[in-house]
Amino acid sequence: ESLVLESCSKSIIECHKRVSLPKITPLLRKALDKSKECANSLLFLCPKSLWVVRSAAAVTKALSIVNPGSKLNDQSNETFELLVHNLTEANHFLRMYTLQILESYPARPFVTDHADLDLTDDLEEEPSYQPPPNNEGEEVNNTNGSSVSSLSGSCDVISLMTALESIPIALPNERKLTSQ
Repeated sequence: ESLVLESCSKSIIECHKRVSLPKITPLLRKALDKSKECANSLLFLCPKSLWVVRSAAAVTKALSIVNPGSKLNDQSNETFELLVHNLTEANHFLRMYTLQILESYPARPFVTDHADLDLTDDLEEEPSYQPPPNNEGEEVNNTNGSSVSSLSGSCDVISLMTALESIPIALPNERKLTSQ
C-alpha cells in the first residue's frame, strides 16, 4: 500500500504540473484526499515503518503542491507525538521523511513553562550574579525573584533539523560538521 501511495502522489504531482485544465484539478484533489486518508491510517498503524513514513511524506508533498494549506490530518499534536521518536532513529531516511511530514504542520510554540526545571545546578557563576536582560530569548529574573521567559512565538527547530538532515552525506561535509 505504501508504494502505491507514493506512486499515486508522484503521479498526481506530475499530472498537476503538466495539465492545468480547470476540470482536472478537482479530480486530482479528490484522488489526493483518498490517498491522504489511506496514508494517515497507515501512519498511525505503523509509525516506525520507513515505507509508510516515506509514502506519507510523498502525500504531504503532493498536498502542498496541489492543495496548498491542506495537511495530512488535523491532529498535529497527535502526529507530532507519534513521529517524534523517529527523530532518534539511526536511519537517515526515516528521520528525513519524518521531518518532511512534521514540517508540513504549523510551527510549534516554544515551551515557556520551566517551573519544573532547576537549571541553577549547572551554572558556574556566583549565586549573586544576575544576567542582564537579553533580547536573544534567554530567561531573566524579575523583581520578585520568579523566572520569566522571553521565549515566545514559533519554534523553528523542525526546519533547522530538516536543513541539517538535508546536507549530503560526504566526507567533506562530515569533516565540517565534526570540526565545529
